[in-house]
Amino acid sequence: MPYRHYLLGEDQKSLLDRLVSQFTLAEESHGSLALVYLDTFDWRLHQADLRLVEEDLCGKARIDLRHVDGTLLASGDFPAKVFAWDFPPGSLRQALEPLIEMRALLPVARLGGRRDLYAVLDRREKTVARIEFLAPQVRGNEDNRQALPPRLLVHSLKGFAPEARRLADFLEGPCGLTRSETGLFDESLAALGRRPGDYSSKINHGLTPALPAGQALRQVLRQLFTTLLANQPGVETALDSEFLHDFRVAVRRTRTALAQLKNVLPAREVEAFRKEFAWLGSITSPARDLDVYLLDFPRFQGFLPPEARADLIPFRHFLQRHQRTEYQRLVKHLQSSRFRALVCRWRDFLEQPGGLEETADGMKPIDQVADRRIWKIYRRVLREGQAIGPQSPPAELHELRKTCKKFRYLMEFFQSLYPAEDIGRLIKALKGLQDNLGAYQDLHVQVETLGRFSREMVAEGDTPAETLLALGRLVEGLDRRQAEVREEFSERFARFAREENQRLCRTLFKSSSPEQA
Repeated sequence: MPYRHYLLGEDQKSLLDRLVSQFTLAEESHGSLALVYLDTFDWRLHQADLRLVEEDLCGKARIDLRHVDGTLLASGDFPAKVFAWDFPPGSLRQALEPLIEMRALLPVARLGGRRDLYAVLDRREKTVARIEFLAPQVRGNEDNRQALPPRLLVHSLKGFAPEARRLADFLEGPCGLTRSETGLFDESLAALGRRPGDYSSKINHGLTPALPAGQALRQVLRQLFTTLLANQPGVETALDSEFLHDFRVAVRRTRTALAQLKNVLPAREVEAFRKEFAWLGSITSPARDLDVYLLDFPRFQGFLPPEARADLIPFRHFLQRHQRTEYQRLVKHLQSSRFRALVCRWRDFLEQPGGLEETADGMKPIDQVADRRIWKIYRRVLREGQAIGPQSPPAELHELRKTCKKFRYLMEFFQSLYPAEDIGRLIKALKGLQDNLGAYQDLHVQVETLGRFSREMVAEGDTPAETLLALGRLVEGLDRRQAEVREEFSERFARFAREENQRLCRTLFKSSSPEQA
C-alpha cells in the first residue's frame, strides 16, 4: 500500500523528466499489473480495516495482509484453496483464522494493466523510497476491462520517512499533483458498481414510528428477500457453509415476521406464503445439519484423548459424502419450478402492496404494533423460562429456545424504533440465554444423531472398529457436556430475567393502553 497516492495530470514521461532533475532514480521493473483484492462474502476483512491482496510477481502468486493505512501485517504464498486453514502455519494464517473463521476468501476486484517501478536513491545509492506508475484496468465479467485513471504511488521505506516526505512535497509543489482521496481498492469496486460492505445479513431498517405497519413489514420482508437471493448462488456452488446459514436465517426470519404480525398483511396471501417458506426451511435442513457436524469436527476430536482423535477421520469422510449428496438434492429444489414460482410470487407480493386498509393492523403506526407484539412475546419468554425446573424435559428448553428466537428477531426487525443503547443492551442480554439454550439443544440432538450415524456407517460397510469405539466415547463426552450446560441454565435465565432487564422491557415496549396491560 502506498505512502501517498496521486492521480496523474500529465503523461508519465514528462513527470519522470521532472523527477530525474531533482532525484536519483533507478529502474527496478517494468511489466504487467496483476492484482486481486480478496475478502469474504460478508466483508469480514473490510470490517476489520484490512486489505488482503494477491499479486503475481514473475509468475509466482504472493499475498499480503495490510491495514488500510498501508502497514504490512503478514505475507505468504497463496494456497490452492481459499480457507484460512489452507494457508501454511505462520503469521498470515494466525491473522486470518480468527477473522474469517469458516468463510471462503473470494475475489472482490481483479486488476490488470501496466506497472513501472523505480527506486529513489540517496547519495550512497541506497534505496530510500519507491515510486510506482500504474495504468490499471479493472477486469469485470467475461474479462471485460475498464481503464482507471493512471496514477503514481509513493512508497515510504522504514527508517526513511523524511526522504519520502521530501519526494511527496516535490510532487505536490512544483509538479502540481493532488493526493487522491480514494485508493485503488475503492476505485476498483466503484468501477464494478460495488462498494465495500455492500452485503450484510444484519437487519436495521431505519423505520419511523408513524410509518403504517403494512409498509414497515413489507420493508423488513424485502430486505430478507434480498438476503435470501444474494446467498442462493453461494448455496448452489457450496462455496462455504455460511451461504446456506444466511439463506436459512433469512427464511426463519421471514417465517417469524409472517407468523408474529398476523393482522398486518392480508391473511389469505400470508397463509399461502407461510406454507411455502416452511417447505423452504425443511429442504435446507439436511445439508445445514451436515455443515454443522463438519464445522464441529475439531471440537468432537477435542472430546477424545490425543491418541484416539485420528480414529474419527472415517466419520468425517462419511459426513462429507452425505453432505455432497444433500447439497445436490438441495440444488435440485432451488432450481425447481416450485422455488422459481415462490420467488416470482413473493417478489410481486412485496412490490405491489394492496389491501392494507382491510387488515386490522395494516394502517396502524408501526411503533404501536411492534410494542404490543414484542411485549407479548417477552412475557411468554418469562413464563416459559420460569416454568423450567431441574426435572423439566429437553422439549421444554427447546420451546423456550424457539420463543427466544422470535423475541430476538422481533427486536432486530424494529430496533430502529427504540434507543440504540437500550435495545442493544437487551439483545445482548438475550444472547447470553440463547447461547446456553442453543448449546444444550445442539448437544441433545448430537447425542441422539451420532448413534444413528454409527448404524448408517456400519450399514455402508468398511467402518473400522476403532472409529465406532471413538464415536461411542464421543457420545459419552457430549452427554457429560450436555449435563454441564443444563446446570448452567438457571443462572443464565436468572441473569436475563433480572429486574433491571424487566424494567427496561417495560420502558421500551409496554404502553399504558389496556390492549397491552
